[in-house]
Amino acid sequence: MQSQVKKATTTSHSVRTTESLWLSAKRRADSEGVSMGHMVTELMDGYSRGLVTLPKELNGKSTAKREPGHSVRTPDTLWSAAKRAAGQDGLTMNDVIERILDGYARGLMDLPKLTKTFVATKKAG
Repeated sequence: MQSQVKKATTTSHSVRTTESLWLSAKRRADSEGVSMGHMVTELMDGYSRGLVTLPKELNGKSTAKREPGHSVRTPDTLWSAAKRAAGQDGLTMNDVIERILDGYARGLMDLPKLTKTFVATKKAG
């Protein structure tokens, strides 16, 4: 009998941001060996749970054009939770993602640290 585990639905969302901000965050993600999608998803999860504080202001006011040249794929349930938190903070989801990118690029936000615990398997008797 096959398992009936249902995978979370994910959707790709366009991000309107400057290319320089995206690349700054990408440099750090690359140096830490993680994808941009993983980084954004993890920090968005922390934000939606009230565990990550976004920078109040973006680093400098850029006059560069914000283009939808990038996208992030997130579970729909996470996007909805982050959108609720953003609404309570008076932000759009694009504001949230830009602040995640900015805070991460400037070293104001770190990815969560995870610890793996392995349990020894029992020998067949």
